[in-house]
Amino acid sequence: MRYKKKDGAIAAIFNDGDDPIRELNRIAEENGSNLSIISAVGMIENPELGFFNGKSYERKIFRGCFELLAYSGTIVKGAEEYAAHIHAMIGDHKHNVYGGHLFSGKVKLMHEIVLEILPMEFTKTKSDSQTGLMLWDL
Repeated sequence: MRYKKKDGAIAAIFNDGDDPIRELNRIAEENGSNLSIISAVGMIENPELGFFNGKSYERKIFRGCFELLAYSGTIVKGAEEYAAHIHAMIGDHKHNVYGGHLFSGKVKLMHEIVLEILPMEFTKTKSDSQTGLMLWDL
């Protein structure tokens, strides 16, 4: 993975085999800031996506290589470390599209990613009593 930063924006290239969640968290930690993911394209292998049904995630691993159509989400500092909360949209060779919360996967060939640094500081520390999800502490 390599990246450049200028005027509140980061452009990054993730390499074949990289763990995208780990690399996004690494960028956030190295820059000491909350980030908003604006755009990402590339290819991803064996992504695990989830659908939140209101109580828990229904997870599915998509075996094989997929076109990465988009990432959307945030990277926010939690109580102890940065945590990427990413939703992904992927497409297969038959032009079927799938999406959901990205739990895991590996970069296939590359990812081109653009991040915007938000001019505010906030953390995820509050657990929602209804869903159990960690929420932003605004």
